[in-house]
Amino acid sequence: TWSTESTWSMPEGDFFEELVKSAAKSNAMVIPYNWSGKLSHASRLQAAKGLVQVIQSYPEDTVIYVVGHSHGGNVALLASQIMGRDRYNKHTI
Repeated sequence: TWSTESTWSMPEGDFFEELVKSAAKSNAMVIPYNWSGKLSHASRLQAAKGLVQVIQSYPEDTVIYVVGHSHGGNVALLASQIMGRDRYNKHTI
């Protein structure tokens, strides 16, 4: 919440770069997903719907790990619930 200006989770930020290094060991990549960070359920739900679109833009057999901090974790949980309720969804996280 309210951390859209924080650099630690952005490309070239400390945490982001450690994720990139770790992912590279498995031949994987890190895709940042940013949301408004506003403190409301409506904002988190809107972000979750956007995250679902990003996830579903990849082939169904793509292995996807979602890393979220604080309310970003709530966004990820909401996204998993949205996908879980969609009987046509073939993607997993």
